[in-house]
Amino acid sequence: MPVLHTPPPALMPIVRPVLRCFLAALALVLLGLHPRVMQAQSSTLGDIQLLFNGSCTFSSCHDASSPAANLDLSGSASDIYNALVGQNPVNPSALGKGYRLVDPGQPENSFLLRKLARSAWDDYYPLEAGEGNPMPSSGALAHEDIELVRQWIQFGAPASGQVVDPDILSDYYGGLGKSKLARPAAPPAGQGTQVRLGTIFLGPGEDVEYFYKKPVACDDSTEVTRTQVFFNDESHHFILYRYPEQAAADNYRWGLREIYEPGGAPDNDVQIVAAWQDPYDIPLPEGSAYFWAEDEVLDMNFHIFNDEMDSVLAADVYVNIYTRPRDATQPTVEMFSQILPIDIFAALSGTGWVGQSLVIPGDGAEYTFEDNIWFPVAEPPTWHLWYLSSHTHSRGVDYDIYLRNTGEQIFEGFYNTDYSFNQGFYDWEHPPVRIFDELLPVYMGLSGGLRHEAKYINTTGSTITWGDRTTDEMMLFFIQYTEQPLPDLTSVDDPSASGEALALQLSPNPARHSASFQWNLRHAGEVFLTVYDAMGRVMATPSAGAVYGPGPHRLQLDISTWPAGMYTVVLESPEGRRMGQLLCMP
Repeated sequence: MPVLHTPPPALMPIVRPVLRCFLAALALVLLGLHPRVMQAQSSTLGDIQLLFNGSCTFSSCHDASSPAANLDLSGSASDIYNALVGQNPVNPSALGKGYRLVDPGQPENSFLLRKLARSAWDDYYPLEAGEGNPMPSSGALAHEDIELVRQWIQFGAPASGQVVDPDILSDYYGGLGKSKLARPAAPPAGQGTQVRLGTIFLGPGEDVEYFYKKPVACDDSTEVTRTQVFFNDESHHFILYRYPEQAAADNYRWGLREIYEPGGAPDNDVQIVAAWQDPYDIPLPEGSAYFWAEDEVLDMNFHIFNDEMDSVLAADVYVNIYTRPRDATQPTVEMFSQILPIDIFAALSGTGWVGQSLVIPGDGAEYTFEDNIWFPVAEPPTWHLWYLSSHTHSRGVDYDIYLRNTGEQIFEGFYNTDYSFNQGFYDWEHPPVRIFDELLPVYMGLSGGLRHEAKYINTTGSTITWGDRTTDEMMLFFIQYTEQPLPDLTSVDDPSASGEALALQLSPNPARHSASFQWNLRHAGEVFLTVYDAMGRVMATPSAGAVYGPGPHRLQLDISTWPAGMYTVVLESPEGRRMGQLLCMP
């Protein structure tokens, strides 16, 4: 996970040079150690040249003598690059949509891939009316060959260098691959958009972390009310950032960027939107929203680890971004997000690297680290806390957060993921997520602020320090807050104001190992949440009359032992009754 992003605006001039030095030093230390960087420098473009030159279909349709669509793919690797990368298609429909034959880093905007793709391979790139027939006309390429083209485009369509291992693709499509993530439903038309990062292929034991720029259709007349994420169970984390200015986005290339490459990880040019260690839905509380500017560019950070030693992992991330028009008559406050580290003052003062105090001997003893978070500025803000979660790697055994002035504990690391009960231990892979039904105001000046404390036990026999790999350690917490109280919406004409409960949300859906149930209440009351199987038998009662306060709520349920099939979820409260269908996958 990256170290520090989006400090308060008043502190950014101090933080930026410190973190640039840190990231630059990290890149110099690690450059050359990553398995993809160490690959022999053959050329992925050369592999694609052999693919195109070796196909009789391409030789007859796109040769030099009579190239269809004025596209000659029979030449050298350099000729093919110049013919494809950044070039406009001759098809009027594709051209009108802004497609390029190959748009580096953007597979879905590359008309070449859409012509090659087949739904049996991946249904994310359909040809639409007016875009002609799939190619080659004599039949589809092998799946691993189509994948080679997508991977080359996804990594930025470089003119040289090996960015894709064809052997990994052959192994995956040859039967050594783990099942792909099913594509989830996108938001309804007019209510948002879906963006995708992937597919990324990892060989046995491979551990990678990528960043990926992604444009999203949004403008300053809309606001983002919900982010819903789906990704593989093997994920270590996924973080969604945004570039508040186009100039900042221009500083980073398109395509998958490894965190260890120079310029791979963004500096303070991004602002965090949200972070996930498990895939779930984040519906913001009523009266709040993320405010995005016109033509936002996202930066998607995905850390994934293939823990299998005999199979290839195909990793994907899908993000559903729900939006609504901004309404001047309906009050909305902006939701902010931060990732806060240990040693924040060392970073701010320039006296050391972030995480310099995180030194954990490998002797099996318990070590405790803490840090205070407050802002030495003339007018410190008050944060109205809505969301808290923690982040360590596998040596973390507890994580607690307190109000600095009173010592009151507001986050206990021993709680389960949905913060419904104390399970007696810290689950570093699935840390608790605390949602404050009533936002908690915290003055962030000298007499206020927060204190976070983490404990570690390292039995490796070697000292472990701060680092991005799972073999290193971290001490971070993620927070979402507003700088104003939520507006009073009792007079707003919406479904909940009339005593009707908001819609029941189920995620992920389909689900395999666990499912999350979300709802919103206008008033406090008893909630009955029941799950029935196809025969009408009760499978679970996550809530059997517990009293919940006004605001958003979420419960998570382990369904790993349930038979595959369709289940009915019923939510009952004084504000109404809602039902949903949950598909449990094998």
